[in-house]
Amino acid sequence: MRITIAGSGGAAVTKERSCPGILIDGLTLVDCGSGSLKNLRVLGVDLALVERVLLSHLHNDHVGDLSSLLWTMQIEGRQAPLAIRGPLGTVRFVDDLLRLVRTPAGFVGYRLDCRDLIGDAGVAEGGGFSWCRGEHVPESLAYRLGAGDEGGGGVCVSGDTRPLRRVAALARGADLLVHDSSFPSGDAYAAVKSNHSTAAEAGDVASWADAGALMLFYILGRGHPYEETLIREASERFRGKVVLARDMMVLDFP
Repeated sequence: MRITIAGSGGAAVTKERSCPGILIDGLTLVDCGSGSLKNLRVLGVDLALVERVLLSHLHNDHVGDLSSLLWTMQIEGRQAPLAIRGPLGTVRFVDDLLRLVRTPAGFVGYRLDCRDLIGDAGVAEGGGFSWCRGEHVPESLAYRLGAGDEGGGGVCVSGDTRPLRRVAALARGADLLVHDSSFPSGDAYAAVKSNHSTAAEAGDVASWADAGALMLFYILGRGHPYEETLIREASERFRGKVVLARDMMVLDFP
């Protein structure tokens, strides 16, 4: 699998980091936060090949470039349908978003196949991905793609969440767990209040899941000492490889 980080940051765009966006095998885009679309273009990604967009949740930092993505696809002559999946309210959100940005009637000529994912967990139609509900307000989903017949391999993206055993179960045996890691342990109270995880807690989830590697994600713009602390604290809890997500990072997994 090829994992392309279009945006690795938190709620604010910084000089180094756009808001969340992860492209998997050039086909599936998980979130489309502010700045992530520009990074995909700089990387030379062919948007015509993107088959689906999986939204973890509907906060602005995870959907800020979604309308621009949909407009760009139309302007570049997209013909194929685009699947959009997300938590309860996604269908209405996409409709409202296109209306609020004054999308001309009939402008989007390709089919938008939007569906809400309802419940605590599930497997997508056709088995293309599985998902579970995280702990966040508003509701946020974690996604697993590329798992083998025995459930191992592939990548799991946690979305914004507190550390959860059910996310670890979704990520069981994954080659890579991309997990919310916004805060060092010294800011644990802020992590709890904002429904995010510390890097140490992300390390716990990776250990529970027996993942092959952990990518620390949703990185705030606090500089190198903060980033080094995240890596150190995650590594104290997880013995596998720990990687700090950076914009435009591309990783390949067998």
